[in-house]
Amino acid sequence: MTASLRVEMLGGFQVVGGSARITRFRTRQTASLFAYLALNRGKAIAREILAEMFWPDAPDHEKARASLSVAISSLRGQLEKGQVGKILQVDARALGVFAEAVVSDVEEFERALAHVPPDDSPEAIRALEDALSLFRGTFLPGFYDDWVMSEQVRLRDRFIASVRRLGVYFEGDGNVDAAIYWRRQEVAHFPDDHDALAYLLRLLIEEARLQEAAAAFYTAQSHWPNKKKTPLSGDLLKQLEPILKDYPPQLARPRNVAPPPKLSTPAVSAVPAHLPALPRELARFVGRGRELEVIRKFAQNPENRILTLIGLGGMGKTRLAVEAGHQLRQEGISTYFVGLQNARSERDLLREIALSLQIPLSAGADHELLEPIVYVLGAQERAVLILDNLEQLIGTSAGDCLVRLLNRVPELHCLVTSQRRLSLSGERFLRIEPLAVPTEEALTLGRKDPEAFEAAWPCLALFVDRARESMPDFHLHPGNIDHVTRIVVRLEGMPLALLLAAARIQVMSLLEILEGLSHTFSLASTRRQTSPERHRSLEASISWSYALLRPELQRFFCQLTSFRGSFGSGDVAVVLKEALAMDYLSELCDSSFLTATVGERYVRFEILEPLRLFGGERLTGEERAALHRQHAQHFATVAAQSPDYWRTDRESEWLERLKRDLENLRAAMEWSLESDDDAHVGVACQLGVGL
Repeated sequence: MTASLRVEMLGGFQVVGGSARITRFRTRQTASLFAYLALNRGKAIAREILAEMFWPDAPDHEKARASLSVAISSLRGQLEKGQVGKILQVDARALGVFAEAVVSDVEEFERALAHVPPDDSPEAIRALEDALSLFRGTFLPGFYDDWVMSEQVRLRDRFIASVRRLGVYFEGDGNVDAAIYWRRQEVAHFPDDHDALAYLLRLLIEEARLQEAAAAFYTAQSHWPNKKKTPLSGDLLKQLEPILKDYPPQLARPRNVAPPPKLSTPAVSAVPAHLPALPRELARFVGRGRELEVIRKFAQNPENRILTLIGLGGMGKTRLAVEAGHQLRQEGISTYFVGLQNARSERDLLREIALSLQIPLSAGADHELLEPIVYVLGAQERAVLILDNLEQLIGTSAGDCLVRLLNRVPELHCLVTSQRRLSLSGERFLRIEPLAVPTEEALTLGRKDPEAFEAAWPCLALFVDRARESMPDFHLHPGNIDHVTRIVVRLEGMPLALLLAAARIQVMSLLEILEGLSHTFSLASTRRQTSPERHRSLEASISWSYALLRPELQRFFCQLTSFRGSFGSGDVAVVLKEALAMDYLSELCDSSFLTATVGERYVRFEILEPLRLFGGERLTGEERAALHRQHAQHFATVAAQSPDYWRTDRESEWLERLKRDLENLRAAMEWSLESDDDAHVGVACQLGVGL
């Protein structure tokens, strides 16, 4: 019997079955409970043990058992979908998972290790490499139950022991590249393993691969709690000092080291036996009808081969692309999802595409994977690759590789999500903006029919859906409609921000959420470890996008936060005194940190409020004060020019200019009233007289 569910617990937690991919559970305890049962599949475990194990803080035993019962009901609803009794083995005394219903990546990894011969024959080494390729990372990262931490240590020890066995073998065999590759795998999965780092550094230094040694040191250093306090020994640091001096961070680049080639190349099927599952969120998809139609037409147009969905992290690009993928499959188009969060090179791009197409990585060396990929995609009538988070590969040879792939497969389309345009020939792009938020006039009508109001505004539907995960009976009604609307307006319709704020509904009132969002980012955060790292809070999402900017762009963006509302390039040039202002503004628009509105006679730029707050927090007090002074003085000068235009043929034009600058003029006036010193009073007078 084929297992109904595949449970993946290495490097993250998700349950895959059929076309569904489950990454969310009712509570963290519910997720941990199912992971424990899956790891112990075929065993019936007493309810008393499970209740005490997963709800130790319950006020009494009955409460713990009641929580367990709720968790069981939730798991049945999520996992069995009309197959009650096919996954969970439930009775009055015990709980378990049917052995034949579930398979886990942990079991696959350990079974593969168990079949590795104890000698150092070529067969044993190949079997060990195959087994280690199944290890995707730390067991259930982000879970802190005692049983989880115990398993983390056990599996980590098994992985490290096996990696070191390979390292010793390849060093003895004279295959230094392979030895370095496997030592790097150890450090990559467990950056706190300082012994592994020390061994890798010594190996690279011995081989005179000094630039790689510097790169390995800087990468490891980024994970240390205290960057100045190194865990390495003194003699190794002495060896590193001249190397780090010759190779500062901007010059240190690692060289990709491939594992040893396999001796055999299995045949590759032209068409996968079945299309692999696309990611699927349990919450319903709302809005974005126009964008979905654009994607549908793109996939049907043989002349448009690359469509890039551009937007800031948290705008819902991935969610939109996946939803489009499901719809394209319904139209008979073979659609594959390729996650590129961890890809950094052309090699990584090819490997991830191959995995999505179910091509065995042992089908050839990494640099030869293009051929089997072309073979599989070319055998299909129409195909779409969803390439998620491709911005991390901009500037590498991955772009050229993608162009080669498209040239080789005429029926292939690529739907890309990115922070920036790829600047590839034939690329089209679709900017993903925040969801539209209700106006005050719409709210007035909405109070009469909250249900219709929610249906008309996807931002409200998204907030309500997420809130229902915590409070199943949550809905819009005359008593809460004003607060919910003010929250979505405050967050400017940013999908990620809406989801994160709604997640707080179980512990805070709507009014508390609204008041908190007015002052801090901290409320728009979550400890939901099943989300990618950058999605765990609004600030984390923006930080991830911000880190992709060059340092000079980061500084420029933070300085722009001194503006309010919209502003023109001329204002920026005067206030920030930056010679490359136009270039920087263009780059920030491409990276979705700015939005641009083009009129007949002007171009105006604007920063979403959450981004403005984020950038402003990264300025020092002195920087902020200087920028506010320069900003206020500039707009006071603008106001002082007003009398020159009254009662002239340019009066209406100037009034429109002042209307566009209204928020900046108000900010300047607020600054001028903060103090009674000469500079502040002078600005106040200019503003007052001019306006």
